[in-house]
Amino acid sequence: MKRTSMVLAIALTAMLVLISCGSSSSDSAPITTTATGPSAPQSVSVQSKVQKTTVSWDAVTDATSYNLYWSQTSPVSTSSSNKVAGVTSPYQHTHLNAGNYYYAVTAVNANGESSISSEATGTINLISFVTSSSGNANLSSWPDAVSAGSATGLAAGDAICQARANAANLTGTFKAWLSSGGTNTTDAYCRIHGMTGTKADNCGQAVLPAFAGPWIRTDGIPFAPTIDKLVATTHVYSPLLYDEFGNRTFGSFIFTNTLSDGTNDDSKSACEGWTDGSTALANELSGLSYFAIAMWTSGYSLNCTDTANIYCMQTGAGQPLANFPATGKIAFVTSVTGSANLGSWPDAVSAGSVTGIAAGDAICKARASAAGLLNPTHFKVWLSDSSTDAITRLTSNGPWIRKDGVKIADSKADLVNDHILAQLHVTETGLYAQAVAWTGTYDDGTKDTANVCLDWTDNTTANFGAGGGSWAGNWAWTHYSLAQCSYPQRLYCFED
Repeated sequence: MKRTSMVLAIALTAMLVLISCGSSSSDSAPITTTATGPSAPQSVSVQSKVQKTTVSWDAVTDATSYNLYWSQTSPVSTSSSNKVAGVTSPYQHTHLNAGNYYYAVTAVNANGESSISSEATGTINLISFVTSSSGNANLSSWPDAVSAGSATGLAAGDAICQARANAANLTGTFKAWLSSGGTNTTDAYCRIHGMTGTKADNCGQAVLPAFAGPWIRTDGIPFAPTIDKLVATTHVYSPLLYDEFGNRTFGSFIFTNTLSDGTNDDSKSACEGWTDGSTALANELSGLSYFAIAMWTSGYSLNCTDTANIYCMQTGAGQPLANFPATGKIAFVTSVTGSANLGSWPDAVSAGSVTGIAAGDAICKARASAAGLLNPTHFKVWLSDSSTDAITRLTSNGPWIRKDGVKIADSKADLVNDHILAQLHVTETGLYAQAVAWTGTYDDGTKDTANVCLDWTDNTTANFGAGGGSWAGNWAWTHYSLAQCSYPQRLYCFED
């Protein structure tokens, strides 16, 4: 009996051991988990500025850092594109040459790197500026040329431009917008292509080159289209009033010896090839930097002893300018003209028996409506009379842009501080018009009481009205000249 009990006890113990072992084995089995990296960043965007981009993206909750990948070709990949590790948003990519730049971002944590984000693109444009330095027509006497060595003439001009660009940390090659006549005839048009010779001989090529440009100013506002369009239309998008550092100048005389078609004025010696700073009566062709028509390059004459600046333009074929994506209220110069008796203009007649400033407002509203602009009833004429200042008629504070999207002013203060960001020479239909507009308004926005054509009811030669030049980026945009009231001129219209 005892033997049987012992056997049963041993058997029972063995079973318990087996059960115990099985249970222990099951409870201690490892739990399998899969470690994953963070999710890819979203909303990647790029803002392009002067030779730099700013890349931004939304934060990823479980990311500890980010990697940025970029390339000048699309698509961007983690295997073949340039990588910048450990970046944060926003990230600035600086000192960039002209071209398109494509960006994508990944998130990183202890478990690895995410998949790559969607791609975003930024465009860097060619740069142009007016030099902050100045001197006489012997360019080799300018400090930047002296520092460059024995450069003289056109080469000295290029040395000055390159030195100014380098001082402002601008990348690329810069040439002076200068021509030289006489025995060393060279057109600025060819020089900006990095070539010599004249347009007449195709700059020494089989066909005339036309790849240079377009350009923006150092404040980021468009300056000029590609060079073939620049010399064909004789206008620039905005006056070249910014120096290499992005500082606003208030207008300068510019040595050029260059006509509006980009060729040299062969009737002049260009101060003996820009080596003569002592001749007092050379009357060399020069430009005025605050104008946006042909006068930007050929609007004045200077003596070789005079002090002036030079234009500098980055060489190469740049990317097309963006569609000037500024946002704001619209301002335009009218596509129609008329005498200073505004009540006689067809648009005013159609509005009823309105005269003076009220007629001007009616004309602006009618032009805005005909062009399909938004809020046509919100437009007002930029006009003063004997009892009203134009600046007080605007109740909003901007900003204002042209029909092509280029910003002309950030605020009312910009309209009356002796300059606007870009000239107001685009009509409500989007065409460029170099014209004078009736204003009766000084550069501070106040009335020129003596020159308002009997409060804009007179169309005779007995009285005068003040007008602004649509091509001007300085005070002359609103008070450039006086004209007899019978003379046909345009109007400026502002969305309010």
